[in-house]
Amino acid sequence: MSNRKYTMDGAAADKTLKNVFQACNLKVTERSLQDLKKNQNKEHISMIVLMMVALAACIVIFLVPFYLYSSPANVTQVGKNSTTLVVESHHEDKGVFYLTLSGGEIDYSGIRLVKADGSENNILSFDAATSTIAFTYTEEDLNIYIPQDTGATLHLLLSPKK
Repeated sequence: MSNRKYTMDGAAADKTLKNVFQACNLKVTERSLQDLKKNQNKEHISMIVLMMVALAACIVIFLVPFYLYSSPANVTQVGKNSTTLVVESHHEDKGVFYLTLSGGEIDYSGIRLVKADGSENNILSFDAATSTIAFTYTEEDLNIYIPQDTGATLHLLLSPKK
């Protein structure tokens, strides 16, 4: 068996195709084979452009959360210098939640813990040297208000994992 590939020039292929259509009583297309190939190439290029635009949009959508993410909580007050309070660490141990902060002068006597029902709890202890606050936590939503000596207040919401 021979592995030769038959080739035909475009004009002969176009004429043969028109003869086949006439023999089958089908309407002959007015467009030549070269025109069909040109249109196919144009469609192929436009498909590649659309795929590149879609890829660029996906990359932008993926990167937007990284641009918007901000780690420290900024506490600012109009007319005052802004300070940044950062939650350095937190953990729970036997119903007591420990919250360690850094970055500002904290007014420990003004710290308020407000439950979802509006009732207030007091903190158990605070360590000014390490900026650690300890309070009881009963696995419910809790608003934590931490005032600074500058008059600004950091508001944190502590919610249990569900």
